[in-house]
This record gives sequence, C-alpha cells and structure tokens, in this order.
Amino acid sequence: MYNRRKFLQNSGALALGGMALTGTAKAFFGEKAMHPVGIQLFTFFSDIDNDVEGTLKKVAGVGYKEIESAFSKKGGYYGMKPKEFAAFSNNLGLSWKSHHVLGAPFKMPAGAKMPTDAEGKPMVIPPMRNLQDNMQELVDEAAEGGVEFLVCASTPITTSEEIKSSIEVLNKTDEACKKAGIGFAYHNHDAEFHTVEGQVPYEVFLSQTKMKMELDLAWATKGGKDPVELFKQHPGRFPLWHVKDLDATKEKILPVGAGTIDYKRIFAAASTAGMKHFYIEHDFPADAMASITASYEYLTKKLGVGILTTAEKKGLLKETHQQLAPQQMMQLNKIGGALGKLKTVHAMTDVTGFGLLGHLTEMAEGSGVSAVINFDKIPLITEDLKYYISNKSVPGGTGRNWDSYGDKIAFENNVDTYYAKTILADPQTSGGLLIAVAPNAVNEVNQLLTEYNLYAEPIGSITALKEKSVYVNP
Repeated sequence: MYNRRKFLQNSGALALGGMALTGTAKAFFGEKAMHPVGIQLFTFFSDIDNDVEGTLKKVAGVGYKEIESAFSKKGGYYGMKPKEFAAFSNNLGLSWKSHHVLGAPFKMPAGAKMPTDAEGKPMVIPPMRNLQDNMQELVDEAAEGGVEFLVCASTPITTSEEIKSSIEVLNKTDEACKKAGIGFAYHNHDAEFHTVEGQVPYEVFLSQTKMKMELDLAWATKGGKDPVELFKQHPGRFPLWHVKDLDATKEKILPVGAGTIDYKRIFAAASTAGMKHFYIEHDFPADAMASITASYEYLTKKLGVGILTTAEKKGLLKETHQQLAPQQMMQLNKIGGALGKLKTVHAMTDVTGFGLLGHLTEMAEGSGVSAVINFDKIPLITEDLKYYISNKSVPGGTGRNWDSYGDKIAFENNVDTYYAKTILADPQTSGGLLIAVAPNAVNEVNQLLTEYNLYAEPIGSITALKEKSVYVNP
C-alpha cells in the first residue's frame, strides 16, 4: 500500500510558497519564479558613479535580481564596456536585462536645474549619446552586452513636428534592434498622455510604431491613464514596467506601497500586458537605498511578522516598516485547492501561529521522515530583524513555540542559533504555504503557481527519518 509516509518520503523538496496577490508583488518572486524583482539604476543617479561596485552589492543584498541601466556620468556603462558591465553585474548576482538611452540630444526642460553633486554644485556630465545621432552604435552595444531590450527613455514631443520626427527615429531603431536580435521599447513620462496640437503622443506612438512599450505605471497614472485599460486595449505590448508610487496629489514620488496606486489590480493584469520584467524606480529620492529597501520589503512575502508587531508595541518600529506587517496579514492563501489536485504535491500547510518550524515538525513527524532547511534561503520580511531581536522585540509566542518543539530541532555548525530559532519559531499571521513537492515535478508546480500569479521559494528537502525532525543548515 502506498501510504502517507512513503508519499512524503518521495517528496524530496520543500518550498515556502507565496500568497495570492493582495497588495504585494512577491507572488511573482522566487528562485523558479517568472518575475524576479528588478531595479532601474537611475534611482541612484546622484551616487552610483562614486561607487559602482558598492552600490550594486547593496542592491543585490536587498534581494534585487535584475537591473536596468541608465546614463552614467562616467560614460559608457558606469565606466565599462558592455560585455564588461554584463560580467561585472552577473558576478554580483544581478542580471542586466535592459538599458535606457535618449531619443534625441539632451536639453534641460524649461525652468529646470541640473541636479547637484555631493558638494551642492551642479553636476558636470559627459555628452549623452542618443538615438537620433548614435542609433546604430547604441544598438550594437546593447546587443554586445546581451541585454534583452534597448529602451528609449524619452524623446521630444512638444510639437507635432517633434512627434513626427521622433516616430521616424523610433521606427528605425526598432528595425535595427530586430536585426541585432534584441527588443526595443519606449518609456513614458506623464507628458506623453497630454494632448499636443490635437494629438496624444502616446496614442500616436502606439498606432504608428510596432515597438514594445515600457510602461511607467506611476507616470501613466499621473497622466490620467489606467494601466490596466491600456493592457486590455493593447495586449502583449508592455513587456517592461517601471514601478513606483505617488502620493494623493500625484506630485510626490514614494516607495512602492507608501502611496495611492493599486498595484494589486495592476499586477493581476501582468499576463494581459505581456510583462516580462519590472523595475522599481524612485526619481531623485532623499535616500535611495532606504527607498528601494522599503519597496522591496513591501513587495515580498517573508517571515518576521510577529517580531515587527512586537517592535511596534514597544515603540521601536521604524517608519519604513510600518506597513509591512499589515499588508502581509491581509493576504490570503487561495491556491490550496488547485495544488491539492496535483499528485506531485505530497503535503502542504499554512505557516501561522505555530511558526515555520512548528508546522514543518508536524509535517515530518506525521509522515515518519525528517526535513533539512537552509536558513540562508528563508525569506525574511526585512534584514532589520536582527535590530529588533537585539532590542528584545520578540513575541511571547516565540518562546512558547520553541518550548513545545525545540528538542526536535538540530542546528548545524555556523548557524546563529538564537537568531535562527527566533525567526523560525516566530508566530506568523498569513505566513505563506509550506509545500512538499516531488523533485521531478518542481517545474509543474511552478507553472501552476505562475498561472495564479504566485511564487515558491525553495528552502530545503525531505530526508529519511533521523534522530531529529528538522535540521537547520546555514
């Protein structure tokens, strides 16, 4: 008889699954996910050229996996050649997916001032190459670097003649990119949605070109357009997105989740849009790293809710973390029924008040097996959990959880035992799904998750029964 024990013993793989999208985009993320999180490096325009490697290491440290490059004051690609920058990024765990260029020679907008440097002086920047004057050179370099898309960041649209001239350049670039084997897209601001001499530039671009579009969701919203309606009107036309938030006046840019844009609704339409990559962006933020961290944490589904809610009670919760726990707790698991129909899903459970270790221990004991998890693969709601733990922001339920199953857990060498058990026994509210999957069916399960706009983060494996129920590796 093929019993439950044998069934789970044949799983071999454990995954911490994400939730249905309800105000978070983490539903798309994970090692096998279709949509890892990207960052537009223009967010760091004021600082990145001072320390390219240090900046990108910090970006990767937050959790970002893909990058879209922009103009560099060093020239070239942050002072490098295309292949060099691609290899440099890849060595840091970042995949270079697209690059921004200007459509025409740069001109400061009327009344605008050049951004200042660290000393408060106007920045001095080298000449900016553009598609009007340097199209083939830029296309060739993009192809050399292996990016998927060359993107026109902006182009003149203040008169009908400018719009006509821009369309000629954009169409020529689109053809050149096709010959080079890469995609071409146009990035909008809000001006493209305003009428110019009787025509709306964005509508003209859509009708008189075949290029793809990189929709800046915030600028489109500010311009009075509904991104979801654009997706419906032009399905498959929007493989790239820029993701940022706006305040109620639509004048101030904010980290994602801190503003008014309904990203639950927008991300639910990702397949209609044809979205392949999306990039967090914040134009000239006061603190770029704080902004992208807040955005990433808002967009991710991770452990640590109990610690944050305890920190809030103690008055220790940082302002950038105030929305993380409420947003996560409002999410629901809606995929269980569909996963349960797959023969390759051998067990699953919600991660709730008993903590991840508690639920995993019950799963293992009930099937006569043991489990191994890799602590460095556990998604955390914020890297600042150590700060909160060191300030004694630990729920009482964590200790009670540990008392009930701590003797069934073994920590391998080089694991910070106190930190790890505080995280893994942390009481969760809507903490995700713990799923045991047959090793040869990971792709099948991920395909189903993708169809539901979900993700799975591989965290460990099932083994034959050992002395302890769960072993925690570094």
